Amino acid sequence: MSGSYLGPAFDDDEIGRRLTAAGARFARLGEEELLDQTVNALAVEKAVGWFQGRMEFGPRALGARSILADARSPRMQRILNLKVKYRESFRPFAPSVLREDVGDWFELDRDSPYMLIVADVAVHRRRAISAAERDFFGIDKLNVPRSEIPAVTHVDFSARIQTVHRETNPRYHALLTRFKASTTGIGSTPIEPGSFVDDWPAILRRAEMPPRHAARIVHESQYYLQTNDPQGLA
Repeated sequence: MSGSYLGPAFDDDEIGRRLTAAGARFARLGEEELLDQTVNALAVEKAVGWFQGRMEFGPRALGARSILADARSPRMQRILNLKVKYRESFRPFAPSVLREDVGDWFELDRDSPYMLIVADVAVHRRRAISAAERDFFGIDKLNVPRSEIPAVTHVDFSARIQTVHRETNPRYHALLTRFKASTTGIGSTPIEPGSFVDDWPAILRRAEMPPRHAARIVHESQYYLQTNDPQGLA
């Protein structure tokens, strides 16, 4: 098997009809502009609903029906949990990283395409924990940034990793590559994907999505939506 993208897909014309019928505010963009707009939104701490290609089969969102965010943001885990996922602020997210760069970010040098393998964040990406921070307890302890990618680094410096491969998800790979190029000097910064599965089960069957939940929403290859809230999730 060359990937878990075994579910339904929707063509651009169908999505356009559904968005228009729903009264959504959207623009139809070419591939390059779509990637640029998405990267720009991620870089300013917006959440992006990423809907493209065939749906994933299995327990994880893998870049087909995903909520994306910048893993470098120390506040992004809390924002996504409280304002998008509607769950406890401490609940974890996991990183997507280019397969060719996984060893630079994590103590891992193998494929993990299904986000099922846990590994530690690379030592040179970790942040030193002060004596005072080591004495924290409970939620205060969980909120201490532990690495350059605090939104996906667990309290023990581990993360549950998805390696993204050009062969199985070329558009998601292109997005991470574009994001890497935009974060000069940082390298292939992992992106933090959450799942549509928990909150929007209808999205697994239909090319529709409530536009109020994420600051920016990408449908397939051409559609880029913006919510009515200009401040997004800030």
